[in-house]
Amino acid sequence: MIKNYLTSVWRYIRRNRIFTVINILGLVIGMTAFMLIAQYVFHELSYDKFWGNRDRVFRLQLDRYDKGELSTRWAAGSNGIGPDLKANFPEVKQYVRMHGSDALLSHGDIFFKEDGVYFASQDFFKVFGYPLISGEDSTALKGLNKIVLSRSLARKYFGEENPLGKMMRNNGKIDYIVTGVFEDLPENSHMKIDALLSFATFAKLVGKKNESELNQWQWDGFLTYVLLNENADVKKLESKLPAFVIKKQGEFLT
Repeated sequence: MIKNYLTSVWRYIRRNRIFTVINILGLVIGMTAFMLIAQYVFHELSYDKFWGNRDRVFRLQLDRYDKGELSTRWAAGSNGIGPDLKANFPEVKQYVRMHGSDALLSHGDIFFKEDGVYFASQDFFKVFGYPLISGEDSTALKGLNKIVLSRSLARKYFGEENPLGKMMRNNGKIDYIVTGVFEDLPENSHMKIDALLSFATFAKLVGKKNESELNQWQWDGFLTYVLLNENADVKKLESKLPAFVIKKQGEFLT
């Protein structure tokens, strides 16, 4: 019976070659398109799922209004919002603030212009729940002239050597001690980070005695992320901050 069925199918194909080819090509193209679209959708929905504290980490977005109309919207806003939230809102457990750096890193005779370098406050790894491969997450970014490298960047400058305790120079002027190494962030991350510099160093570079002198609200251009306590009421916190929008992990690209 099966042989007869296959014979009938083969005869039909031979009699309707063009029609059969069109049907098969349409089926192949349709299935291929479906798989490509599904892969793209799954990739987009997977953004920022790897962070350890992903369900409690939020980014502050600054919306500025002019005569009641939304005029500008920034992911980077006031430098003082993080410390003020931590001091005045019990929902906020920790915060981290970040600022981009035009970095020309070097070690010995190895020089590279790096794009994914940020100044970050000391609680970065605690806020995001992202572990270090080596180094202590509580001290790696605490204090002056410290740098934490991604695994690939550490290998780029130091090869197979242990980079901890070694020195790197930024822009040919400032020496940093390597205090930690973290695993490369995956592609499905809204942040592209290869190295983090201690925020206390940024304060010194702009003429401040310490980080607390950077808490003025007129300082713009800083990314601020907050780690909320468990069971914190996000809507309630947003209602207290009408000028800011709190965006959850996975929503940072919107």
